[in-house]
Amino acid sequence: MDYGDGPMVRDPSTGKYRRTRLFVLTLGYSRKSVRLLLWRSTTHVWAELHERAFRRLGGTVKVVVLDNLREGVLTPDIYDPALNPLYRDVLAITASSRCPVASAIPIAKAAYLGLSPGTLRNWVSTGRIDYVKVGRLTRISLAVLDRYIEQQTIRAVEGADR
Repeated sequence: MDYGDGPMVRDPSTGKYRRTRLFVLTLGYSRKSVRLLLWRSTTHVWAELHERAFRRLGGTVKVVVLDNLREGVLTPDIYDPALNPLYRDVLAITASSRCPVASAIPIAKAAYLGLSPGTLRNWVSTGRIDYVKVGRLTRISLAVLDRYIEQQTIRAVEGADR
């Protein structure tokens, strides 16, 4: 999902040509996309555009890859970006999980687990850690990394002396 500059279009209310904004939502695997023109960009409009795009596609997706656009992401973060509350609610309805763009960087994911990127790639290929395929890309969400760390945590025995 992204915004860009759209074509010059005659504004029906003024009769003058104005620059439009172009909203594009592209599916990662099929590359099918929806393009919508609009006059202005706000958080509310951003959320409505997602809804309209998913309706045109005839359904929703399992994973949304966030691109840190300020209408949707308040605080960019490699592992867990702070989302605009309205956008978070839209994603809660339309997608089962979300991945920040930076989560595609193998070094960042591997560093989070204290591994080398090669070891993490090996774990993905052998099924040792859960992942999501988005087209040709392999994504690992923060929740999966946290769950893996939790599963590997060795608990102290109550009452044991150290």
